[in-house]
Amino acid sequence: MRPWRVVLDTMAWLSAAANPEGAPGEIVRLARAGAFRIVTSTAIRQEVLEALNRPRNRDLFDPRFDAAGWLDLVEFAAADVIEDTLGPRISADPKDDMFCWAAFTGAATHVVSKDPDLRNLKHYRGAQVLEPAAFLAAWGRHAT
Repeated sequence: MRPWRVVLDTMAWLSAAANPEGAPGEIVRLARAGAFRIVTSTAIRQEVLEALNRPRNRDLFDPRFDAAGWLDLVEFAAADVIEDTLGPRISADPKDDMFCWAAFTGAATHVVSKDPDLRNLKHYRGAQVLEPAAFLAAWGRHAT
């Protein structure tokens, strides 16, 4: 059985940072504990940092929250950062394609998404697309 490798979409990253007790936060905690690896790319990192630093999102965090520092810490402990890959349009929203291509290039087993357009794909080239709680349920079945 191949090890689990997980791509998180921007909303999953944002939710993990804003609410560490929620499902996306638990996914990050499990990855940092070595349960599985997160697969990300420079394009995903850039989009996540932009989302974390948007004025409308800043009130989700303590004023001392360092978005880049938090993301660096998670990536250092739990992520494989791959090169950006471009390919044909996959999703109804072209901005979601980078998550699929990261999954394909990084040999991910799962894409965790809070985006309905992305979740509607269900699978992409060997990676199952799940919302955060469903991913945790699948991990719970797998880990036991």
